[in-house]
Amino acid sequence: RRNTIPGLFLFKNDSPIEATGLAFNSIGRGVVIMSTIFLGPALLKLAAVAANENCYAGIADYDDDDDDAAVTESEAECINNGGGRIYGMRPTSLLTNIGVFSGLFSAILTPFFGSIVDHTPHRKALGRGSALLLSLIKGIEICLNQSTWFVVSVLQVLNFVLWNAYLCVAYAYTAELSVVPNEQTQYNSRFQLIHYLTMLSFTFVVMTGAAVLHTDDVGTARISQSVAFAACTSVFGLSFRHFFRPRPALRACTVPGKAQLFLSGFRKLS
Repeated sequence: RRNTIPGLFLFKNDSPIEATGLAFNSIGRGVVIMSTIFLGPALLKLAAVAANENCYAGIADYDDDDDDAAVTESEAECINNGGGRIYGMRPTSLLTNIGVFSGLFSAILTPFFGSIVDHTPHRKALGRGSALLLSLIKGIEICLNQSTWFVVSVLQVLNFVLWNAYLCVAYAYTAELSVVPNEQTQYNSRFQLIHYLTMLSFTFVVMTGAAVLHTDDVGTARISQSVAFAACTSVFGLSFRHFFRPRPALRACTVPGKAQLFLSGFRKLS
């Protein structure tokens, strides 16, 4: 099997097989991050168009008998305020709101993910499931358009929560690669090298495709999600199928009661 793997992803013969899996996963990590960045401008553009349509639709609802001054005032508000609101928010606040809800749900659920990693034998299942769902979200986001932008925005919150679940698993496997500091440094250096090379390569591929196809922000975002879907499905599927072994629970859960798994993670924070 080693003969079929590129040298960049190989380590010493006595290295854990998870090291190669984490090296492949570094590709997925870089792709997920960069594809999310390309989505931002597209979401803002589509939200602004929707808010503008919503604002002027309100003006069109005025009857002929309505005060012309009120109509003029509404038109001025649409122009001066960038098209009004959509779903109760300014379109310029969309990414901020995504960040707020992503942080909130991640703060609530990440300790629970950590408890699954520490107190159950389901570490690999959590990593495989979160990676699969991340890949699926990238596939759905290829359909980004004026009708689906809000759904994609909601998926960004789920994307961030799943990203934290995946990182809990990845960091747990990384910590077990070696107890020798120099060896850990070598592993992490290789992972980061692959990670940043992937981000650079991904940006080049997407921008080249956008230039050739003459796409706008929305079209560029679709290209990025298409590349991300193909890459994530491949590397996550390969690594979790062949390079990650199941792990037993690291320690027993010390919190009594039915909610012990959920509360255990929070107890460690106190």
